[in-house]
Amino acid sequence: MYEVVSGLLEVFSAMFQGYCLQYFFGSFLEARIRKRHAGLLTVILYVVLKLGIDLILTSDYGSVRIFAKLVLTLCVLTAIVMCFYRVAGKITVFLVTSFMASSEISLFLAVIIFWLGNYLYSLWAWCLERGYITSVDTFDGLLAATTFGMPIIMHILTAVLLFVALKSITRGGAGKKTMPFTRGNCCLF
Repeated sequence: MYEVVSGLLEVFSAMFQGYCLQYFFGSFLEARIRKRHAGLLTVILYVVLKLGIDLILTSDYGSVRIFAKLVLTLCVLTAIVMCFYRVAGKITVFLVTSFMASSEISLFLAVIIFWLGNYLYSLWAWCLERGYITSVDTFDGLLAATTFGMPIIMHILTAVLLFVALKSITRGGAGKKTMPFTRGNCCLF
């Protein structure tokens, strides 16, 4: 049961990230095809490739796999931009790296919160020792709820942080019309 819920969380998380990606890219770039189709294809392709990368390169926190995962993600995002959006020069680099950075920072912050949530187990044990929890069934239920709920909270927190970060970048850039990186206006490169 836990594996099924965990798998569903990964799929829904990838779908929401794909939604955020198409919103973010669509805010700055023109679609090559109808905007609705470009957004839907962006989400589908991102979900398939993200889940594929996660299946091929499982997270063992080794530096080589993490680096390989980041490089593959960079390639996937670049391919999505090239396929579905009219590339406007150097803004593409900005958009891809901004999305990757926002995504990784959101995940990192959520994992920190998740790690702090591990102290709930100690709290439940302390409450059992002090007599605040009188039933072993209640204690087991709290442990099960904590084990089941923490990954859900982590994924929700990651999604919220990613959405807020991308919305902030989009609002700060004010969209396609005023971006300083558009073709012919670039003063950074």
